[in-house]
Amino acid sequence: MSAYRQPQSQRVIPVIIVAVILLGALGVGFLMGTILAGGQAGTATGSQTPGPTTSAAVSSAASATGAASASAAPSGQPVPSGPAPSPVVAAPDGLIPPGSAVRVLADGLRLRDGPSTDAALVQNLPLNQLLVVGFAPQVSTFGPIAADGFTWYPVLRLGDLTELPELSSGPLGSESAVGWVAGGDASDPYVELLAPRCPPRPVDLATLEAMLPWEQLTCFGNETITIEGTFGCVNCAPGRPAAGSFEPAWLARPDTTNYLSVDASAGIGPTILRLAPTGPTAPEVGAVVRVTGHFDDDAASTCVVSPDEATTIDATSVALYCRAQYVADSIEIIGSAS
Repeated sequence: MSAYRQPQSQRVIPVIIVAVILLGALGVGFLMGTILAGGQAGTATGSQTPGPTTSAAVSSAASATGAASASAAPSGQPVPSGPAPSPVVAAPDGLIPPGSAVRVLADGLRLRDGPSTDAALVQNLPLNQLLVVGFAPQVSTFGPIAADGFTWYPVLRLGDLTELPELSSGPLGSESAVGWVAGGDASDPYVELLAPRCPPRPVDLATLEAMLPWEQLTCFGNETITIEGTFGCVNCAPGRPAAGSFEPAWLARPDTTNYLSVDASAGIGPTILRLAPTGPTAPEVGAVVRVTGHFDDDAASTCVVSPDEATTIDATSVALYCRAQYVADSIEIIGSAS
């Protein structure tokens, strides 16, 4: 059974029609293109894949550079000015960072309920569909995992999105299908990493929480960032501890209630405030705080994540997960939640 495609009987050869009209007096050019593409029959082993409509070269470029235009700040906050900065942390070669967004390159890419070609099919994903790669607030499974000749990533389908919204739209929704996809084979990628939406400075908590974890790391590096919000979760009951080993616990454990929220009455998190043993102590739950902190903490190099004894998680992926945590340098109490 194929790891990536739903079998199809025909392939429609892409046709490109380009029309260019030049208006000399106005100096404006218009370019129109129509691209029609279809599928090619898959193989039983998954060792072949149709050429994706977006090239691997685009995927490589997107992993290191590019940023979406900045959005306006919420009412009452300073309005960022100037161009959006370029990313400062590059994605490792051959690895999709945890907490990133990717685009499907192979029409019919199979979303499975486990990292295996024998795992049950959840659904076939359409071309250009956007996915979020774990570990992220929307999908808490770690990866990648190598099995059956493929590198598998835990992902969440972002509805029917084919483009990321502006950061002003708020955090991405979490109501969609969850499963695993193969990242590609020896010759072709099945997904490509999207360029991050790096905002101009300064940033506030609303902008920060709209970003994916990989975007926060690649856009800010270890830059000092000051944000304001409400600490903790007033009505959160103690949850079941996450299975596995997470070290150092203060930086790596996912089961924490140290959230920082724009409006705790409307929703908690998703930003998590990491408190190092040598750093500031946790404020009272419900306190409104001004936090100065950073991503890409030095302790990330010592991170170990082991969901169970039988599963080995890529060490580089684990380090990237820990580097994407926001660590507090100082906390100032500026009010209390009403």
